[in-house]
Amino acid sequence: MLIIAAVLFFGCFPQALAGDAPARDKGAASSAGQAGAPQSASSLLAGVHAYPNPFKKSQGVSSVTFTNLPAQAEIRIYTVSGELVRDIGKNDSGSTALWDLNNAAGSRVASGLYLYMVDSGGEKIYGKLLVIW
Repeated sequence: MLIIAAVLFFGCFPQALAGDAPARDKGAASSAGQAGAPQSASSLLAGVHAYPNPFKKSQGVSSVTFTNLPAQAEIRIYTVSGELVRDIGKNDSGSTALWDLNNAAGSRVASGLYLYMVDSGGEKIYGKLLVIW
């Protein structure tokens, strides 16, 4: 059953599996033609990424930072089985948003691989995060 859920989820996020860099689904043309390759500077989400990745508690940080975000953005974090873990809205002039590594109910997430989607103005990017407690 878990395998079926993972296949269905990854079918929705095929770009997230294509490499370590966030993949973009709009304006993602590159000279190499690979998902996650750099885009033109005109893209709203050019340069958006999350750090530290992997997140390790032993590094002394308590959150994951999403950076190079536009003023308005929506970040959705999912388990690999497709369950929505957290939805983070950003609507300010800053370029960062923090995930405190809690789910929507306020509980700490488990160690594992998480997928994220950043959406702004209809443009989306996908990426992977590894959390190690």
